[in-house]
Amino acid sequence: AAEMRGILVIIHGLNEHSGRYLHFAELLTSCGFGVYAMDWIGHGGSDGLHGYVPSLDYVVEDIDVLLGKIVLENPGVPCFLLGHSTGGAVVLKASLFPRIRAKLEGIILTSPALRVKPAHPIVGAVAPIFSLLAPKFQFKGANKRGIPVSRDPAALLAKYSDPLVYTGPIRVRTGHEILRISSYLLHNLKK
Repeated sequence: AAEMRGILVIIHGLNEHSGRYLHFAELLTSCGFGVYAMDWIGHGGSDGLHGYVPSLDYVVEDIDVLLGKIVLENPGVPCFLLGHSTGGAVVLKASLFPRIRAKLEGIILTSPALRVKPAHPIVGAVAPIFSLLAPKFQFKGANKRGIPVSRDPAALLAKYSDPLVYTGPIRVRTGHEILRISSYLLHNLKK
């Protein structure tokens, strides 16, 4: 096989999974790149309650472990982390750890979730409490579909009819984790 130009490790966004990047991965491999992707905890084919993320730090730890394996199997090949939306926030946080950064040539972000605002100021105030008391509770007030993810009706149908895509209301702990990582990143932007 020809030498790989580089390796992209894809970290998906909230409520989706790595399989949604298959077409993108095929384009990359046809251009000589290796592609890996992983599902967060509670997402896609991973363990845990669907749509429930006890901590985004678990996702950072999983990225660290996966990168370790990739670097061992592909010595000398430059490695990039690509994160979409909340996955972009996770990639940013991961890149702040020297042991993870040491394995990377760079990071690529698409619409990274940085300035995430609670649906209502009161939500931000009670999120830490509710996330401890009822972490798995589905918070219906936050489920404004808002801007569609695509202009292509077929793409929308593909996404929302995919059983591995979580379409329920956001779970309290998951929502709090997103607010928490967003706030952490905004406080560490200079790094």
